Amino acid sequence: MKTALFLTDYDLSTVHYLCSYYKDNANLDAQDVEYINELQSRVDKLMEVKMKIEINKEQLELLKYAVLWYECNDEEEERIIDELETKLYNAQEQDLLRSVTNMGGLN
Repeated sequence: MKTALFLTDYDLSTVHYLCSYYKDNANLDAQDVEYINELQSRVDKLMEVKMKIEINKEQLELLKYAVLWYECNDEEEERIIDELETKLYNAQEQDLLRSVTNMGGLN
């Protein structure tokens, strides 16, 4: 029997942290580790799906500006900034396409 839970972002991040904590600190057998890995994987997928935000054009421009001028401290931050920059440009392009489509009555 499965139980449905409705979890907030905070709940999901807490579950994710607890999975890591128990894997690192508890005396677990192979079956427990496998279960925790599966649970953590499911939480990761849920967190990815929930990571959507709505912003207006001015907020998008400011966020893009902040990302472009961010000074990275290591390669991991540089990778994250590159991914974020790409997503911001894609969001801006989608917004522009939506605007042009709506103006031209193409929708």
